[in-house]
Parts: sequence; structure tokens; C-alpha cells
Amino acid sequence: MPRGSKAARNASPPGPGRGGDRISALPDAVLQHALGFLPVREAVRTCVLARRWRHLWRSLPCLRVVDVEVLGSVNELTRFVNRILLLRDPGSALDGCEFDLRGFEYVDPVSVDLWIRHALLLRARVLSLSVRWTPLYKRFDSQYLSTLHLNGVQLSHNALDCSSCPMLEDLEITLSDIYAREICSPFSKRLSIVNCKFCLDHVYSTRISAPSLIWLRLEYCSGAPPLLEGMASLESACIRFGCGVDDFRMEGCYADCCGECVFLYDYGIQIDGRVLLQGLSNASTLEFRASFGMFTLEKDLVCCPTFSNLKTFYLINWCLAGDLRALLGFLRCTPNLEKLSLQLCQKEKCVLKMEDSNPIGQSFSLEKLKIVEVKCEKIDERVQRTLKILSSIGTCLEGFNIQKI
Repeated sequence: MPRGSKAARNASPPGPGRGGDRISALPDAVLQHALGFLPVREAVRTCVLARRWRHLWRSLPCLRVVDVEVLGSVNELTRFVNRILLLRDPGSALDGCEFDLRGFEYVDPVSVDLWIRHALLLRARVLSLSVRWTPLYKRFDSQYLSTLHLNGVQLSHNALDCSSCPMLEDLEITLSDIYAREICSPFSKRLSIVNCKFCLDHVYSTRISAPSLIWLRLEYCSGAPPLLEGMASLESACIRFGCGVDDFRMEGCYADCCGECVFLYDYGIQIDGRVLLQGLSNASTLEFRASFGMFTLEKDLVCCPTFSNLKTFYLINWCLAGDLRALLGFLRCTPNLEKLSLQLCQKEKCVLKMEDSNPIGQSFSLEKLKIVEVKCEKIDERVQRTLKILSSIGTCLEGFNIQKI
């Protein structure tokens, strides 16, 4: 049709189904779902688009309080979040609520606590909080919360008592200081604690009580290793210890050259030898990044439980300077092990003690062990000796898979 023709001028304006305002034709629930992906400040600003949009933001399924630095000050942030929560439609369930407040160095912990409580009153199912070392003191209490992510917080007293959250299945804690005596989450299926510090201000190390766990991740944490209570349903665990502070390495530790030493600093922590291994003994897959020369594992191995369900064991960055007897002592407690994977550390300072006596001690065999994978930088005398010993206990071995890294 020629531009400017009479027919074109007289044509009816396109409707919602013919290339016009298709967004306005969408149901409110669809619009609210889309707005839930925006920072809440941007979602609120849509109220000026049209009369229909005026109150849509009050029933968003997700609230994302992010990019808070654009508000200019903590006082303005406090006023904004208070109004957002108070003006929200209380009849609309909140699927997810995210508070990323790292744009400010300090946010009043009283305000943060009130926002968390209000979000839980709004029946939030997923709650995420990221701050810069804001303390939390009160326990979480919700009949709806299923996922909780805490980042950059200081957790004290009963802050990690989640016994009043029967629907909480996923608990994730990162970059936080943990002062709590106990992490209690009886209904959780998955627990992740990464880059946290277990602070040593009490006599006993922090207890983790999560009997329903099926998956555990405990990585790159410092301080006193937590005491793991029984986890009857545990299927898989990833335990990686690492301390990057040279001053915190125990003198004479076999693994100090590898940077994998985690020990209990002299704060009077009481260790009875059942810290890590006892709680992990039901796992079928276990990944460890640690040296068997570390203090806590030395204590644990004295009374090592039987890992009857363990089928696959990954030992990452195992320092060849560590005591081979300790590793074999652990393997003795894995009668059903089918796959063993070792990633070896071969730094020059590592010197494996070459005892004249047989490091196996009392003979034993792993009749179900089929696969042994070894990852190393080079095949030297220490590696060859380790392979020889492993071949003697793996009576049904199909062979070694050796990879250079």
C-alpha cells in the first residue's frame, strides 16, 4: 500500500492481536511474573505507565532489593524497603525475596532483622540475604521457607536454629562468621557452607545437627572444624579444608607445604576424636580435599567408623608427605569401596617417610575395589610405591588409570 494513501490513512489502528500493545493484553499474573525479575525499585516505577499498572508491583511473586547504592544513603534505603514491605498486598504469597545490601558498608542490623521477619510473615519460600558482616541474632521461624541463602553475615547465638522451619530443604551459607554453638536444621536435605569462619570463642566447636541431609558441602572454611552429628540419609559429601594464612599452620604439619593444613588453634577446643568422619559414615560418595596429616583427622582416625555404604572416594590434593598409614587406615574402614580417585601433591618439600616396616600393618583387602585413578604431575618413586601398596589391597582391581596434571 503506497505511503500516504487514503486507504492507509483510514485504516483502523492495530489491536492487541495485530502488532499493537501486546503487553497490555497479557494477564496480570504474567506481567507480575515478568516484573519479578526486575530490581524492585524498577518494578515499582512501572506504576506510572497506566492505571492498570498502578498496583501490580504490590503483588509481585519475587522481590529483589538489589543495586541499593543508587538510593544514595542507608537512611533512604531503610525508608524505601519499609514502604515496599508495608504497602505490599498481604494476601499475595511471596515466592522469593532477595536482599543484596552490599552496596553499603553498614546497614542497621535491627532493620535487616525486621525485613527478614516481614518477608517470612509474607510466606516467602526462598530468602536470600547478602550483606557486609551484619550480625544476625534471632532464629528463623517459618512454615513456608524452603530455601535460605546467607552471605556475609555474622551468625551468633541461635541464629542458625532452623528447627521451626519444617519446609526448609536447602540451606546455604557463604563468606560468613559463624559464632553459633549449633547449626540445627532437622528437615534440610542439602547444606552448603563455603568460605566461612568457625569462630573460636567457646570451648567446643560448632555442632552441625542435620539428620535428614542427603548432600553436604563444606569447603574452604577456617577455624575449628565443626562437629558433624549423625546423618543417616547422607548420600554425598564434599569436604575441602584449606587455610591460606601461613601463620596458622601448625609447626611440623606434614601438609604445610601444600597449603592444606587446617588445625585447631590453641583456644582450648575439646576434641574427642569424632569430629568429621563419624557424621559422614553413611555417605556413598565422598570427596575430600585434605591431608591425613591434619590434626582433626588424626584424632578422627583413632576411632574411625566403618563406611559401609561408601562406593566412591575422591581424595584431592593428598600430600605425599602425609602418613601413608593414615590413608590405609581409612581405607580399611571402607569394605565396599568400588572406586578410589587420588589427586597427588608432589611439591619438592614433600618427603614421604620411607619406613622399613610394612605400612599396611595387619593385612586387609578391598574385594570390591575395581577402579583406582591417580592424578599426579610425574610418576616418581613415591607414586610407584603408593601404587604398589594399593595394588596389594585391591584384589579385584581392573587396573590403574594414571593421568598427569
